[in-house]
Amino acid sequence: VSYRRWVTTGVEILARSLQWRWIRSMPGGVSQALVQALHERGEQVFEIGKVFDDERVPGRVIDPACKAGPALDSRIVDRLRRVDPGAPVWVGDVRSGTGEPLLPAAMHEALQNATTWHVDATLDVRARILHTTLRKAGLSDVECLAMLERRIPSKHAAAIARVRRR
Repeated sequence: VSYRRWVTTGVEILARSLQWRWIRSMPGGVSQALVQALHERGEQVFEIGKVFDDERVPGRVIDPACKAGPALDSRIVDRLRRVDPGAPVWVGDVRSGTGEPLLPAAMHEALQNATTWHVDATLDVRARILHTTLRKAGLSDVECLAMLERRIPSKHAAAIARVRRR
């Protein structure tokens, strides 16, 4: 059996055997912030951003070109092997700019069938979470505000102004 087939089979078996709890929200990092808070409380989490080599900024839409290939599947299998199948696994939302699934088909299917929580957060909350996350990632206030201005439609400029005043 080839290594590639072993990885593909591993993703299929492990993804389908877990008790997924999928937190979905609008872009802005809310679902990732909730997953992080659950992790800090001792819950079992699967941080999707980690399988993208920690390059993912919460709230950022992922380029589908970075998802393809055996390396991503290998990282997913490596992380899934560490998960306790007897306990729920919390996972945040992940999106691509095209709407096409970023994860292997078996994992995407498992999440589609998971217990799902849809979290509704105001634009102010999403902007504040994204700003805090970007600051923790080392961006300056100027860089953070510039990113918020690019991500938030101009008709919602008041939300950016409120982040600026903090």
